[in-house]
Amino acid sequence: MATHAGGTGNDNIVIKNRTPLVPGYNITATSGSVTPNGNFSDTTLIVNAGNGNDTISAAVLTAASGVTSIILNGEGGNDTITGSALNDSITGGDGKDSLNGGAGNDSLNGGADNDTLLGFDGNDFIEGGDGDDLLNGGTTQTFGALNNDTILGGAGNDRILPGFGNDSVDGGDGDDTITDGDGNDTLFGGDGNDYIIDGFGNNVIDGGAGDDILIGGDASNSTLNGGDGNDEIYGRAAAENLNGGAGIDLLSYSNSFNGVSVNVNLATGAVSGFAAGDTIAGFENLDGTNYNDTLTGDGGANIIYGGLGNDILAGGGGNDTLFGAFGFEEDTATGDDSISGEAGNDFIDGQDGNDTIDGGTDDDSILGGAGADSLDGGAGADTLSYASSGAAVSVNLATSAVSGGDAAGDTISNFENLTGSAFADTLTGDGNANTINGGAGSDTIDGGAGADSLNGGADTDTLTYASSVAAVSVNLATGAVSGGDAAGDTISNFENLTGSGFADNLTGSTAANVILGLAGNDTSNGGDGNDFLNGGDGNDFLNGGEGADTLIGGNGNDTLDGGNGFDSLIGGDGNDRITGIGGADTLIGGLGSDTLNGANGNDRFVYNNPNEGGDLIADFNISQDFIQVSSAGFGGGLTTVGGTLTPSLFATVEGGTAKFIYSAGVLSFDSDLANSGGLVTIATLNLSPILTAARIEVIA
Repeated sequence: MATHAGGTGNDNIVIKNRTPLVPGYNITATSGSVTPNGNFSDTTLIVNAGNGNDTISAAVLTAASGVTSIILNGEGGNDTITGSALNDSITGGDGKDSLNGGAGNDSLNGGADNDTLLGFDGNDFIEGGDGDDLLNGGTTQTFGALNNDTILGGAGNDRILPGFGNDSVDGGDGDDTITDGDGNDTLFGGDGNDYIIDGFGNNVIDGGAGDDILIGGDASNSTLNGGDGNDEIYGRAAAENLNGGAGIDLLSYSNSFNGVSVNVNLATGAVSGFAAGDTIAGFENLDGTNYNDTLTGDGGANIIYGGLGNDILAGGGGNDTLFGAFGFEEDTATGDDSISGEAGNDFIDGQDGNDTIDGGTDDDSILGGAGADSLDGGAGADTLSYASSGAAVSVNLATSAVSGGDAAGDTISNFENLTGSAFADTLTGDGNANTINGGAGSDTIDGGAGADSLNGGADTDTLTYASSVAAVSVNLATGAVSGGDAAGDTISNFENLTGSGFADNLTGSTAANVILGLAGNDTSNGGDGNDFLNGGDGNDFLNGGEGADTLIGGNGNDTLDGGNGFDSLIGGDGNDRITGIGGADTLIGGLGSDTLNGANGNDRFVYNNPNEGGDLIADFNISQDFIQVSSAGFGGGLTTVGGTLTPSLFATVEGGTAKFIYSAGVLSFDSDLANSGGLVTIATLNLSPILTAARIEVIA
C-alpha cells in the first residue's frame, strides 16, 4: 500500500499505468507537488491532496497497472477529482468539489459545501454530504448511466439525477429536487419540502417528511406516497398508485393534456378519464384538469379546485371549500361549473363563467364570481358574497332582485347573510336574522325585519330603516337600537342614518353624519362632527350638537337647535322654531311663521323672497347680527354700499324710494312703491332694536 500526499498549494496530480510492459502505476504532479512520486507497484493506492484547490486524475489508470484499490481524498479546498476504470473511493472533503467516479463501482462522498458528483459507469454509491449538491449517477447534468446506483443527498438542498438503472435515492435533509430517469427506482425525499418527478420505470416514490410535490409519470406504473406533511401529488397519463399519506394533501390532475378530463371521487376512490387506472387514497383536497371534470369530496373538510372547463363539483360531507377554478386562476377561468356543497359548512367560489351552485345543507358561504350564476344557499344559515366583484352590486334578499358587478344576471335563493363588494353597494336583508357586511366602499344597508347583524365596513356607509313599518330608535355612537325593524339588531361602522316613515329617534356619532328622518315626528341628534340632518315630513326636532352642522326641518312645524359650531339652519315649510346656540349661525326660516333665535355669535337671518317672511326674530343683536335678503328673490334693484343695503332703500315710514320699512320692531318690504298698502311683513324683531340699512346684507 502506498500513500501519497499533495503539497500545501494547488496541486495537479496525474495517475497512470507505469508502462505497457511493466505492472504498476506512475504518479506525478504537473504543477504543485506530490510526495512520494514516480513509479510504484503497490496494489492499494491512496492520495491525500491536502489543502488547496487540487486536481487529481486517474482517468487513464486501468487494471493492467495491478492496482486493485484506489482511494482519492481531496481534503481542503475546491478540488476536482476524476476516478479510474477501477472501483474507486473518492472523498471531496471541505470545499466546493467536483467528483467523477469514472467506470467501475465507485464510492463518492462530497463532504462539506456545495459539490458536484458524477458516478459515470458502474453501480456507484454517491453521497453528497453537507451543502447543496448536484448528484448524478451518470456523466452529465441530465440523467445518469444505465447502472444501479445508490444516492444519498445528505443535508442541504440537493439536485439528484438517478439515471437509467434500478437506483435507490434518499434525498436526506433539505428541500431536494429528484428527477428520475429510467429503471425501477426507489426514491425517498427525506426531510424537507422535496420536489420529485417520476420517470419511465415502475418506481416507488415516497416524499418523506415535509410539504412535498410529487409529479407522476406518463409511461410508468409507479407508487407515489406523499409521506408526512401537506403534500401535492400530480397524476399523469400512467396508471399509478397515489397516496397522500399523513397531512392535508392535494391530488391534482392539472397536467392533463389533449382535452382529457377526469372523474374523481375521494370518498369511494373511483377515478376515470385522464385518471383511469390510478388508485388513490389519503387525499383531502382535489384539483381537476382544464377540461370538463366531475370532482367529488368525502366526509372530511375538502378543498376542491375545478380548474378551467365546465366542471361538476360536489363537496360531500364536511366543511368544504370549492373553487370553480384553481385559486389563482380567476382571471382566466371561464367554465360554466355545477357545484354542490352537500353536507358541511362549505366555502364555494364559482369564479368566472355561468355557474350553478347549490350549497346543500349546513352553513355555506358562496361566491358566484363573474357570469350569470344560479346560486342556491340550500338549508342552513348561508352567506352570499360578492367580495370579489370588480364593481358595486345591489342585492335584495327579500325580493331576490340583484344587479351590478358580479351580481348582474344572477338568480339567488335561500340565503340568510350577505357580503358586499369593495365598492358602493346597496344591500337589503329580509325578514330573517341576517348578517350583512358591506366591506369597503360607501354602502347602503337595510337589514329589514329580524334581529340582524349589520356592519358597514370601511368608508362612509348608510344604515337605513326606510322600509320599517314602525318607528325606530338608533344611536350610531353607542350602537343601541330598538323599535320597528331595528329591534334586536346589532350595528357597527355606519356614518349615515335614515329613519322610517314614523316618529324615530335618531342619533349620530363623532363622525360627520348624514341623518334623514323621512316622514313622522322625528327626533334627530347629530352629536359631534359636521353633520347634515333633514327631518323630512312631520314635526321634527333636530339638534346638530358639536360641529358645523346643516339642519333642514323639511315639511311640518319643526324645532331646530344648531348646538355649538357655525351652523346652517333651514326650517323649510311650516311654523318652525330655530335656535343657533353658539357660533356664527345662518338661520333660514323658509315658509311659515317661524321663530328665529340666533343666540350667541354673529348670526345671519336669511330671506330668499318676501314669501318667507312673517317670522319672529327673538334676539337680534344690532352689533353682531345681520338680516340677509336676496336681490333676485326680492325683485332686483337692491343696491348696496359695502355689501349692505343702500340707505335710501330703507326708511321708518312708507313712501319715497324705500323698499324696506322698519317701524315699531316690524321689518316690512314694500313691493309696490307707487301705492300705499303694499307692505309685506318680513320679520318682527323682539324688543324693537334700532335697525338700520347697515344691518341688512344683500345677496344674489
